[in-house]
Amino acid sequence: MTAIILNLKQSINRNVETIMSQEEQKAIFTEALNNYLSALRKNEHESEEFQKGVFRDFLKTVISDKQVNTSGKIDLAIYNGQSSDSKVGVIVEYKKLDNRSEMMSLDNLNVKAFREMVSYYLRERIIGHNLEIKKGIVTNGYEFFIVDSNELEKHFYKRQIARNNLNEFSDVD
Repeated sequence: MTAIILNLKQSINRNVETIMSQEEQKAIFTEALNNYLSALRKNEHESEEFQKGVFRDFLKTVISDKQVNTSGKIDLAIYNGQSSDSKVGVIVEYKKLDNRSEMMSLDNLNVKAFREMVSYYLRERIIGHNLEIKKGIVTNGYEFFIVDSNELEKHFYKRQIARNNLNEFSDVD
């Protein structure tokens, strides 16, 4: 799997830019982002759960039409609807700011946080039969690694299915 590194401007979908074009919405987003970053800075040594709560509150402010909560063992899930009855659309694996050993970096993508996010994706996809997942995110609140579900599907789900089919085939004599 090849990592493509994009800056924030490159990673924002043009549809999102179109939606956020109204000055009032930009002002609300900017204020929420500033409040979030300020709260995170003030609480850099708090627990992962505390920091994750700060991030969840930010998401609830800027994505008010979606449910943002946990889902099973998933740290944070952004649901495709306003209730937890809807399917998970985004999986977020959150790591505490000072947890460098488990957090992804440009030098080391294959760490616990990434593997957990992939595991949650596969659980949603295989056990939950969820075809509506759009992204997987690994973050510590400041750094964000966003993986498109098409990449997760190609590199993990289809390989797992192929492996399972091969095992079933080899069991037949």
